[in-house]
Amino acid sequence: MAELYVKYKDNLPSIRSNLSDANGYLNLASVDSVKFIHQLQSRITTPVTGSCTILGASSGYVEFTWSTGSPLSGGFYYGEFRINYTNGDTLTVPNDDLINFHISPKIS
Repeated sequence: MAELYVKYKDNLPSIRSNLSDANGYLNLASVDSVKFIHQLQSRITTPVTGSCTILGASSGYVEFTWSTGSPLSGGFYYGEFRINYTNGDTLTVPNDDLINFHISPKIS
């Protein structure tokens, strides 16, 4: 995933990613939902979960759009995508690490 730059309380840019594993892009055709979960690296806050939109099922292409008033604060964050399949299976991407990103504070 490319570098992510977000300012506190901005709801753009959205996060777009092609979800993949060691075999390539994941096919999301039989998926119930994809969520983006993120939390301050200090872990002093509860993780925040938001729904993703599937833009390309065969290429694992998803988009997460920040809700109004989110992100909750500036700081260094961990994130991951959680895929929930229609058969009840769950897969977390990336499954070998976490997505690290920073949310910059605003002047006002």
